[in-house]
Amino acid sequence: MLSKNNVNYLYRLSAALFLILAAISCSDNSNPFDNVNSNVANTNFYAVETFSQNVAVNNQSVFTLNAVSGTIKINTTEGALVKIYGERRVESQSTEDAEAWLNGLKVQVEDRGDEVYVQTIQPEKTNGRNLLVNYNIEIPASWAVSIDNVNGDVQADSLTGGFELNLVNGRILLHDLFCGVNVNLTNGNIESRIALPQQENILMNLVNGSIDLQIPQTTSADVVASVVNGSVIANNLNFQTLSSSARRLSGTIGSGLGTITLATVNGTISILGY
Repeated sequence: MLSKNNVNYLYRLSAALFLILAAISCSDNSNPFDNVNSNVANTNFYAVETFSQNVAVNNQSVFTLNAVSGTIKINTTEGALVKIYGERRVESQSTEDAEAWLNGLKVQVEDRGDEVYVQTIQPEKTNGRNLLVNYNIEIPASWAVSIDNVNGDVQADSLTGGFELNLVNGRILLHDLFCGVNVNLTNGNIESRIALPQQENILMNLVNGSIDLQIPQTTSADVVASVVNGSVIANNLNFQTLSSSARRLSGTIGSGLGTITLATVNGTISILGY
């Protein structure tokens, strides 16, 4: 038979255990990153938040962007500030999940003295969620630009300091560039209008998709364009020397002071003079 003290002790112990269990059941210990191995069922819901950061223009001459997924637009400015703005967006199976994961999707901006460096930071595993950062960039035209991205369209206008891009999936639009260009793309199309300075280079490599390049008739460059499956055409250009077939073209425009090298595995290449 239990004594009165033992009974009171058991009552107190039971009450304490009840409070502990209640606290555990009522507390919100959910962390969206605890279940990174569980795939979401759909991406019908989303959370979005805008961002904006500025960097004073001083002695920098390079802009570097290391992105993952999302659109990128590069425009030029004559102002005293580099502007980096846009939106962060997560698409998931619920609004709550998307909002929670939005906290793990960040934009990091660094002024490195001679370079402005921007990076997308996100969890390595997303398990079916779509994490996107859509960038709008305003920089001086004379800066060299280097971009790495996985998924998303990229557009650049009126640059003069050099342009380099590595992209897996997306469409590339280059408008009125006056500089050397180096582009590597796996899946997508390239549409470009480029005035090539003397002794500069245009290099475009593509696996699946088409290349459309417009250049001035006054361009001076050695040109090589080739496809594995597809065709190569050139119009409205005065080649000093030319060797061409359905899948390959090589020749010299003007004095051949620069180089233009275009290649795709599956697709077409079009070079048009203006």
